[in-house]
Parts: sequence; C-alpha cells; structure tokens
Amino acid sequence: MATQFWGIAGLPVHNLPTEIVTSPEDMVDVALAGLDRGEIVTIPSLPDKAEWDAFETARRVMSGGF
Repeated sequence: MATQFWGIAGLPVHNLPTEIVTSPEDMVDVALAGLDRGEIVTIPSLPDKAEWDAFETARRVMSGGF
C-alpha cells in the first residue's frame, strides 16, 4: 500500500513496482468487498483462491508438529 511507511523505512514507494502498490483508498474498497463476500483473509494480489487454500492447508499441517 502506498503510504509514508516506505520512505521512513528507507525505500520510497516510487521505487517499488507499480503493479504491487495500491492506494489506501483502493485497499479499503478491496477490504470492504472481501468483507461483503465473507472472506476471512483478503489478498488483492492473489487472484486464485486455491493458492491460499493450499497455503493454509500446508500451514495447518506443519503447525501441528510444533
């Protein structure tokens, strides 16, 4: 998300690839749309829900061994 945090961290937001940066206003719109759809997690840059499901399944299996 395009915020002042990037500059404070030493990497101004204009140095990031534009395809991975969104405005705070757009992020709010995406988050509200995800909430309306009942999403537990909303990741705008992840178009395929199956990828998240695979990650979450692997995470749960792995965390069972901790």
